Formats: sequence, C-alpha cells, structure tokens
Amino acid sequence: MAEPYFPGGPRPQSLAKTLEDLQRFGKGLLVGETADILGLPADLAGLYYDVRYGQTPQGIQTLIDRFGSEALAKRFMGKDFPEFSFQNFGQDTEGGIESAGRAFAPGALLTKAIATARLAARMKNRPPSDGGFGSQFAMAGVGASKIPAPPPTTAEQLMMTTDQTLPSMPEPPKKADVFEDDYLKKDVSLAARISTDNVFYSNLLQEIENIGTGQGELQQIIQTRMPMLETFTTKKGKTAQRPVRDDAGNIMYEQGVTTRIEGIEFPMTGEQILEKFKTLKGGINSRLYKEAEEVGLIRYLELNPKEKFKADGGKEKLYNIASQFTPDIEVNVYKESDQLALDSQIANLKTTSADPTLTQEQKTDLLDQIRNLEGIKRRSRTGMSNKGAQRIDPGGDSVYDVVHTIFGTGSKGNKLLGSSVDRFNSSNTVKKAYQELEDFFKSVGDTASIKELKRSYSEHGFNDAVDGGYFAHTRAVDGFMGFELGANAPKLEDSRFVNELQINQGMTKKRKLIQDSPERTAEVQRNIANQRKRLQDVNDSVTKAGDDFRAGRITQEQRNAIVDLAQIKQREITTVINSLNKALNNKNDIILNSTLMDTQQILKLDKENNLGISTFTEKKVKLQDELKEATRQKDEFLKDYDKLEKLVTPLKEKVFKVDNDLNSAAVSQSLYNMNKSATTRFFDEDIDNPFNNAPLFALGPNSSVQLPANRGPLRDLDEASVKKMDMALPDSIKRYISNKFTQEEAEALVLKGADASARGGLQDSTRAAKQFLVNRKFQFRGDFKDNSLFEFLNRGKNARVIDKELLRDHYQTVDRLIKNKKIDPVQFSEKDRHLADSKALFGGFDAPVNDAKSTLNFAKYIQMKVLDNPDYFKDPKNVSKFFKDAYRNHGLELERRYIKALVMKNIVNNNDFRKLVGKDNIKELAQRLETIDQANRKKLNDPTAIPNYFDDERKKIFQDFITDAEIDRLSKTKGTKIIEKIINETVDAYTLQNNSIPIPQNTLNSRLRRTKNTSDYNYGIENVVDFTYTPPKKLLGVIPGARGTVDFKFIDLSPEAQKNAVKKDLSTDIHINEFSQSRNPIIESMAHQERLAGLDKEKLILENRAKDLIEVEIDLKEKLRPFEQRGAVRKLVDKLGDKVPQKVKDSLEETLKHVDPNESFQLAKNPPIQDSQQGLELMVHRMISDAKQEGKRYIIFPKLADYASARSSGDPKKYSFAAGTQQLGSILKKYGDAYFTKERLYSSSSNISPSSTQMIEIGKTRGAPVNEESDLFRIIDLSKIDSDLKVPRFKKGGIFSKFRKVA
Repeated sequence: MAEPYFPGGPRPQSLAKTLEDLQRFGKGLLVGETADILGLPADLAGLYYDVRYGQTPQGIQTLIDRFGSEALAKRFMGKDFPEFSFQNFGQDTEGGIESAGRAFAPGALLTKAIATARLAARMKNRPPSDGGFGSQFAMAGVGASKIPAPPPTTAEQLMMTTDQTLPSMPEPPKKADVFEDDYLKKDVSLAARISTDNVFYSNLLQEIENIGTGQGELQQIIQTRMPMLETFTTKKGKTAQRPVRDDAGNIMYEQGVTTRIEGIEFPMTGEQILEKFKTLKGGINSRLYKEAEEVGLIRYLELNPKEKFKADGGKEKLYNIASQFTPDIEVNVYKESDQLALDSQIANLKTTSADPTLTQEQKTDLLDQIRNLEGIKRRSRTGMSNKGAQRIDPGGDSVYDVVHTIFGTGSKGNKLLGSSVDRFNSSNTVKKAYQELEDFFKSVGDTASIKELKRSYSEHGFNDAVDGGYFAHTRAVDGFMGFELGANAPKLEDSRFVNELQINQGMTKKRKLIQDSPERTAEVQRNIANQRKRLQDVNDSVTKAGDDFRAGRITQEQRNAIVDLAQIKQREITTVINSLNKALNNKNDIILNSTLMDTQQILKLDKENNLGISTFTEKKVKLQDELKEATRQKDEFLKDYDKLEKLVTPLKEKVFKVDNDLNSAAVSQSLYNMNKSATTRFFDEDIDNPFNNAPLFALGPNSSVQLPANRGPLRDLDEASVKKMDMALPDSIKRYISNKFTQEEAEALVLKGADASARGGLQDSTRAAKQFLVNRKFQFRGDFKDNSLFEFLNRGKNARVIDKELLRDHYQTVDRLIKNKKIDPVQFSEKDRHLADSKALFGGFDAPVNDAKSTLNFAKYIQMKVLDNPDYFKDPKNVSKFFKDAYRNHGLELERRYIKALVMKNIVNNNDFRKLVGKDNIKELAQRLETIDQANRKKLNDPTAIPNYFDDERKKIFQDFITDAEIDRLSKTKGTKIIEKIINETVDAYTLQNNSIPIPQNTLNSRLRRTKNTSDYNYGIENVVDFTYTPPKKLLGVIPGARGTVDFKFIDLSPEAQKNAVKKDLSTDIHINEFSQSRNPIIESMAHQERLAGLDKEKLILENRAKDLIEVEIDLKEKLRPFEQRGAVRKLVDKLGDKVPQKVKDSLEETLKHVDPNESFQLAKNPPIQDSQQGLELMVHRMISDAKQEGKRYIIFPKLADYASARSSGDPKKYSFAAGTQQLGSILKKYGDAYFTKERLYSSSSNISPSSTQMIEIGKTRGAPVNEESDLFRIIDLSKIDSDLKVPRFKKGGIFSKFRKVA
C-alpha cells in the first residue's frame, strides 16, 4: 500500500510527474518510430550481407552504425538509451521511459525482426573454428583466391566502402582521408608481406588488396551531400537555382548521400589502369608507381593497353601480375656477443660429448648439434667481418657489443627466376607462369641449370651472410649512452649507435632504371639541358663582369668576387652534369623485372598468334625425348655391331699386318728425315739462355721427376746410382730414360713452359704446341701426338744405343773410368764375365759396372757419364748434345725397323716362295689353325681371346709349314735360299737408293772370337769394339790393390762388310722369329682371312639394320635442328613483326645470352630498391624496429662530418647519401616527436653514472659550428614509438599520428 495510508510504503506519483512521464513515453514512441523508418535502408543492407555472405563488410557496418535506426535514435534523442534492452525499462532513470516508448513504436517490431534475422544468418554462415583462433588469424590456403566469390556488384562495393564520418549539418561535405602520410603500418594483409619475419611488406600488393574497400590510394570512395536548392529570379528576369542558406548564412544540405569512386574500378583496360597509376599524387615518382615499375607491372600495362581486367577476377589478375616478380627480403642480424655465446655453447657441448657414460645415440645427437652450431658460427663470422673498419665510436670500454644487419633477397636473389624456391604470395596462376618462363629459358639455352646472377656491385665480404643476393648492410654498436655529463645529467640508457649505412647498389640500380625507361631518360636529358643552360648563364656572367670591369663599371675586387663565385658554380654544375651523363651512359647488367616481363609478353603474344614460341619448350622437349629413345634403340643395337667391329678391326690388322708394319715404318722414317734439321735446331736454340726453356734444361732440388730405382731400364742400377743421377740430370732427361712423355708434358717441353699470354693467346696448349712446331718448319701427318718429336720422346725408355758415335763415346768414357780407377776392369776378363750378368753397383771405387756384355740402353750410357763427371749435364750444351745424339740414334732404329718390314713384305708376296709351299697347302694349314683358335675362343667364352701358343697341335701346323716350305737356315734348303735371295736383293736395292746402310741387328751383342793363338780369345761387342783384358802381374802372389788393364779396339767395318752383317742378321732374325713354331705371317694372314669373311657377312646384315635406325635418328635431328639453332627463338619473334617493340626484343636478347651455357655473359643481381634513398629508408626503419624490439631506449645516427672522417673523406657531402640532412633527416622526421638532435654523445660499456670519469665521448668533430641537422647527432626516442610496425619497401610521407605511441 502506498503512503500516506501505510507509513514506509511507496508514495503515489503526482499528476504532474505522470504527465511528464507520458510526455517522455510519447517522445520515445515518436523518435523511435521516426528512427526506425529513416534507418530502415541501412538496417536492410546489413540484413542483405548477413544473409548472403554470413557477415557484414566493415563499410556497411559503419553505415549502419551511423545511419541505422539505433544510430539515428541516439542522435535524435541527443543522449544514449539502451538498444532494445529492458534494463531500467519504464523506470525513472535516464533513457528508461523513452526506451519503453520506443519499444512500443510499430516500427520497432520491424527493427527487431531485422536484428533477429541478422543474428540467425550469422550463426548459420559462421565458419568452423580451427583450433580456437578467431577468424582474423585464418590464412588463405595455397592458391586460394584473394577475392570473395561471387564478387560484389559496383553498388555493393560503394556501400561496403562507406567508412567516412558524414559531417553534421549544416557543415559542407569533406573529402575522405586516404592516409597519404601513413608510412609504417601495424595491420598489414598477409598477401602483402615480403619477409619471413613479417616486418617488410609491399605497398603495391597492400593497395591492390584494398581495392573494393575504398580505403587506399588506388581506389577511394568519395561521399558528398547535395546542397538544398531554391528557385529564384535573376536581375535579368531569368529563373535560376541557388543553395539554400540558414540564418547564419551557411549552405544547407539534403539528407541523401551521393557516393562516387575515384581510382581503379573494374572492369578496366590496361591503358586505363596505367593512367590511374600515372595520375597518382607524384606521378611517375610516386611510391606506388615506382613499385609497380619495379615489379614489372607498369611494363605489362604498357605492353597490353587493350587487355581487359573484368569486374569478375580483375583484382585477382592485377594482384597476380604485380606479385609475380615481387622479391623476398631477408635480413640477418649478427652480433659479436652471439659469437662469444656460440663459442661457449660449442665448448660445453664438446665437453659433454666426451662423457664416456653417454650412449652412442646421445653422442651422435651432441655431435650433430656441434656441427650445426659450427655452421652458424662460420656464417656469423662472415656477417661480423670488417667489424673494426670505419668505426666512428672509439670502441673499447665505450661499447659492449657490435651489431651488423645484412640485407638480402633470400635464396632466390642470385637466380634469374628460381621457380623451385618457395615465395610469398604466389597463387597457382603465378607459379604456373613462373615455371613456364623458366622452362622456356632452360629449353632455349639447352641447359638443365641456368647460370646464377653475378654481383651487381661490391658486396663488402657479406655475400655469404645472407642467402642469395646481398644488397645492403648496416654496422652499429651497443652501449649505455647519454647526451650530458655531470651529477645532474639524466642516467645512461641502453642504446644503439649507427656507424655505417651501406647501399652502393642503389646508385647502380638507379642508372639501370633510367636507361630502361624512355620517360626517365627524357627527364634526365631535360635536366642536362637545364644544367647546361645554367652553366652558360654562369659563363655569360663571367664575360659580362670582364666587360663591366674594362668599362669601369665595377672594380677589380668586384670582378674577382664574381669570378670566384662563378667558378664554384661551374664546378657544382659540371659535377651534376657528369653525374647525369653517367646515369645515361654507364651501363650495367642488372636484370630488371621489366626485362623478364618483356620475355613473358613474347610468350603471351605467341599464344594469341600461335607461332610456336610458347610451345617452343614443349615441342623441343618432345623431339629431344623422341631422339633420346631412337638413339637408345640404335645404341643398344649397335652394341652387337660394335662387338663385331672389335673383332673385325684387329683381324684386319692381322690380315694386313705385313703391309701395316711396312707402312707405319715408312711413315715414321719419312717424318724423321723431314724433321731432322728442325729437331736439331729446337734442341740448340736456347743453349745460350737456358732459362728460356726450363722444361728442357732445368734441374735441381725442386725437380718434379724422380727416377724409379729397380724398375724398367734402371733395374740394373743400384739405388745409390739412381739417387746421384736424380741430382745430376734435368727433368727432361730423367723423363726420357725412365718414362714415356705424356702429351701434356711434351707440349710443355715444346712450348718451353709458356702460359697462354706468351703463346699468342691460345688457351688450348695442344693447338699452341702444334702451331709452335709448324712455325719452326716441322712436318705433320695429323695431330700433335703424331709428330716425329713426340714419337722420339716416347722411345727413350726402350731404346737401344746403336749409333756408332754414341757407342764409341760410351766406351771411351768406360776406358777413362777404368784408367781413373772408378770402375773395376776385372769384369772384362773371361773368368769374371759372369759379373756382367750381375747388378751393377754404381758409386763405389770397386763397383763392377755391367758394361762388358749386356745390351746398352740410355740409362747405362748416362750412368757412365755421371760417374765420369757429375756436373756433365749441368752444361746446357751437353743436354742439347745428348738429345740430338739420341734423336740420331732414334733414326737408325727406325731405319732398321723399316728394312725388316720391307724384307717381310717381299717374302710374303714372292711367287716362288708361295709356289714352293703351295696355295692349297697354305689354305689347308690356315683352316686347321683357325679351327684350333676357334676352339680355344669357345672354351674361354671370349671372342677376342688370344691363341694358345703352347698348344702342341698348333705348333705342329707351323712345323708342317716349315717342312713344306723347306726352310732350314743351317742346311741352306730351297726355301731358305729363296728367303736369303730376297734379303740380299732388298738390302742392296735399299742401300743403292738411299745411299745408306742400316745398322746390323746383332750390333751390341756380346761375342767371343778366337785369336790366332787357338787357346786365346778376343771378347767384345759385335760391330763396335773388341777389348782385351790383361790381368795384373803376379810377383810372389797377388799384390793388394793391383788391377788389370783393358785394351779397347774400335772396329770400323767396310761398307760391304756392314751390308753382309745386315743381311746375315736379317736372315737369322726371320728364320728364328718369323717362321717359327709359334709365328708364321703367311698362315696367320690366310687363317684370319677365312674368319674375316664370315664376320663380314654378319656385319653386312647388322649394317643394313643400323642404317634404318640411323635414318630415324637423322630425321629427328633434322626436325630438332630449328629448335637448337642459334637465334631460333629470335626468328620466331621476328614473325610477330610490329607487335613486338624493339625494347622487348632487346630484353629477350639480353636474357638469352645469360641462359646460353656457351656464353660467358652473366646478368647481375637485382637489388629490391630503385635508388640509394629507398635503400636508406628501408635500412633505417628496420634498424629502428630491431632496436625497439630489443628494448633499446635510443637509436642514434652519426653526424655527417663524423661519418666522412671515419672514411678519410675530404668533403663530407660525399656521404650525404647515407647521413645527409635531407637524405637521413627526412626519414627520421617521420617519427614525429620521437625524433630529436644533440650536439654531443657519451657512452660506456657498463651502466655507470654520467658523472663518472670513465665516460667516453663518441665522434671526432666537436665544437664545430652547427649550420644544419647533419652537424648534430640525430636520435630516435624508441619509447615514443610502437614496437609492432611494418616497413614498406617503397613509401614516402610521415607516420600517421594514430600509430604514434607516447610512453
């Protein structure tokens, strides 16, 4: 019950209060109904998007928040009240009664229905959760479209992008703010990031992503309200309209909003989109235009002006083109402290791994960790190189760490394309186009691996500190820093000081871009013209000053002042002109993305014209695969043919062995005779200056050749002998007597060790050596290895000394050695002749030397020379004499070989001899021989097996031939007489024709001959020397140390006697070695002929099959040839005619040179910035971001004078690109009040008091006048900026204030 009837109960409301509540209720009802009706369009728009897409775009939601029924109700009421809430419903609280009135408004039912339907639609279309994270963290899948499907209509886009606050009436309309000064951003689309750490992003890709929202530079939504108009009559009596104004004179506006779009709106053509880029604020120098130019998008739009970008898919298409060549940016930060930490960690792991109680698995794991850390340490060592160079800080106790930041373009940076490298933001369409382009390059270059790009400028030793392409670096130090000293100074702060900002590659890249762009080239040419006009004006001022002085209008002092100022301007202008000319004329090989886009344009045009360029790779690969298969079949088939050929070839050699032996001997002897004089001159030409031919004359401790003891021709010499010869002989002689010269060694000897520059520029030593010999009148029959000099150098190891002069010289040396008691003469006695078969002991006084009996080779000849005179071969004349004598000896061996081959040829072809044996008999014996040899091959399962010479049946065949041919050397049977007759005729004819008698084959054989006294013998060497040994006289026994003597008697045979010796030796040799029980040239030749005939039939069948396969192969090669010819692609491109601009053809030419493995040309790496200023911006913002993340208080940039002083530069302005007032200052000023300057900077490696005497001042220029900001330290207070900012690759302007965070 209410008071006053029940004390303490509720009191009845007064009538006045009730009327007031009804008034408020009615107001709520009226306002609610009005707001519900006026806000209905906005609420319905929200319902539409919730039902269609499951969510409302931000632009539409903003429209609802401003012009929906709820928003209008709040605005009309002038204060808030609950939105459909029964909180305080009907109570006398603020908004309570009005809210109740609004709830009973008829329009509220519709508003509630819309709200309920929106909620249901959202719940129905909400995507499933993926692990609890909100939808804002969901990433598009690989190849997923960046555009929602189906795409919104233009009207929907306009409504979606309404995100501007409409002015309250009666304010005039305002243009939407597009945040043109926004530099760093916090919220960046994943589709725009270009670094793994998410710090760097692409402005261009971000802006393309923003198309459709109206919140970017490429597309803006402009909303205006039309003014209210009234009709009036002008003074001239005409009817017109004018804006309605209120009492204050302000224009009044209609309630409706007019929305229009500015910028890119699909559908559009390439030409229209290009025009939108050019009309951006700043034109072709705007940040978006530059990035579009950098990634090749501008080039694409220029080349395809009529191409349509449709409403459905136009944005995605533009994004794919722009993202194709967007680089990945890699940044690695290295610290000196990290290296110390790595050392400590590695040492600890090594100590742990030495624990004997560890299992093998644990040890392996620890060793893997150590290897990984050591790899990191090696790379860190590269990243920290040059840490002491060009330091502004004094180091030592002023800092506690050194920090290097290296910028690169990821693992793709040193590749032309690198399609195998994963890249950001690549849709399937982009990956396919990228792969297609790389396959095209590989096919045209006929290579599986395209050459890497070379560096475009110095990489300062940091090239291995980042993957792929290095392009910039910074060097800094950490310390506790402050700007004042003293007790009242602020405490020191952990800060970072920058020593270096290095971006040399920006200048090189800028020049390339200017040369690539006609517009930029024209701009530079205009600048040059303007500068030249300025220069002319300055020159004119000097001329005028001279005229004025002579006319008395100015004084000498005034004239001098004008001239001095003019000279300064002349130097400045000339420097600018030179720099501009360099930009036009200094070429470089940086590969621009526009160049790659040119090549893609050719593939694109080809698909439209169907010329086969885009299918060039596919067709070429297909033909190559078919050719490989055809070649494989042919090669497999020819394996059997080759096996047969391997049998046939040696059989032919055996069948025609006699002819081949004669031909080979004749050619060798002929070349020897033709080159005798040239060879002699070669060995003589450097006697007076042996240093000109070190390979021939040089000897000493650095010798590269060591004589092999106990092997080959030195097997009869003891090790002491070999060691002394090693020290006494030049390499050329050591190689001659012990090994065969390799072709490379012979070429070096001929070329006298000359390198390519000294041999006429010929890189190929074989060609150079042959040319050397040709120039010296040497005759050839083929390649270098076929010349007579090379053949001679390879015969020394097996050569016998048979030249009479050499033999006489040898035994004269032996005679001298005996007389000088250097060898023991007893070996020449009959009693001790067995010593001749023992090993010679060279080096001792009593050493017997194996010289009395055995065959003389050059090793033994040289042994005696060195024993007689250890310095003999140190004289170049003796070295030359040795090789000339040896070459003459070589000619005698060739002659002896030829005469024997000629005799054998005459015997085999002699009719009398064949008749004696009988043709059928020879054939029967040959068949028997082939049957035995065939059985032996079958038994061994080897068609190339050599005969079994010990087979008794085989010996019997040869014995039967000897019997049938009546060959018996001792009995002088009929066959022997025929052979001896042929020998006599052949030798007589040869000596008559050539006026030369060959050396008998038995020369150098030991012999024993009776003297007149039948009990005595003369011992000696056949056809050379006789020697008689006289033992020491014995008086009362043998006198100790007494030695006998040897008398050498040299033999001079008469010509007739020498001819007879030759004939006799040939007869003996042929009877014993040619017609024996193991060899017979006639039967063997006949037997091989039988087998050869059978193989020839098989070979003919195989040859016919091979021809068919080869024809298929030739046909495929013919089809493939147009694809493999140089310029094949260019010819196809020429068919496109004017459709391909010359610039595009030039780009293709440039890239094709790079992909051609036969070309040495290499394109250079492409730094991801267009000039030094862009690189500086990128580095500075990254350094600030890193310092902020690491908790530094300040990051401090140096004075320009300090920067130059550390680099010993006379003019600090030279380094303005890195530390100038405009260059660096314009970047730092973007940080607003976080940026300030100071004149002095102090630092310490520890956090000490600023009043401490241990504080160290940084910088070398102190107390200098301050004329501009670069004369001061420039500082960013990191506590005043956000730590989560993204750095754009191309951008201008300041930081938008909403992202500044003041601590």
